[in-house]
Amino acid sequence: MIRPSCSYFYKIENVTENDLMTFLQSTSLNDYLEVERTGYASFFISLVDGATEQSDEFENLAAALSKQFPTSLITFNENNEELYSPDRELTYLAGNVLATRYGRKLAPGEYDQETLDRCKKTICDTLDNLCNPRESELLLPDGNKLYVEIVSDSDYPGITIDLIRADNPSPETVCFVEYNPEKNVNKRLCIGVYDSKEEDTVYYESYEKE
Repeated sequence: MIRPSCSYFYKIENVTENDLMTFLQSTSLNDYLEVERTGYASFFISLVDGATEQSDEFENLAAALSKQFPTSLITFNENNEELYSPDRELTYLAGNVLATRYGRKLAPGEYDQETLDRCKKTICDTLDNLCNPRESELLLPDGNKLYVEIVSDSDYPGITIDLIRADNPSPETVCFVEYNPEKNVNKRLCIGVYDSKEEDTVYYESYEKE
């Protein structure tokens, strides 16, 4: 089967140039790659010839880089040179794929309804989230995430912060701030805190002190 021609790109952060070059020189793809410094500890890696036949070796290199440099955030792009063929973007941290995104090229002036509908939904959802944010994620250096959610409860509105571990997608509530109508008027803004060993809060008090 004839494979399409693809270009490959890597972005890597939080790594020294010496460590990166030493590792690349130990791989079979070293002669095909060129490295450009984009920041103090950030680099952009691309193909010397611009594009080559599609190969799993380039994705395998991204995974190997992530395992070699577990604290480095790595973005890997496979851009297909053929029309209608899919492009991919993978984000790695600590040897794990955090996110995978797909796209594809259409001929100038061409579109299909499914692609158009997806684009419209993505744009509308993005604008709605920017104007009316309900939740947000913060990626931590160890690969874990903090997930912040606005709780629009009519009686107990507030904000909850959950921990999502890199090796376990089940959220763990870390803390929350809520309006508690059962408290005295000047003590209704309350803070609750958990620890990893207890199901119930280990601290729950009014923010306002005497």
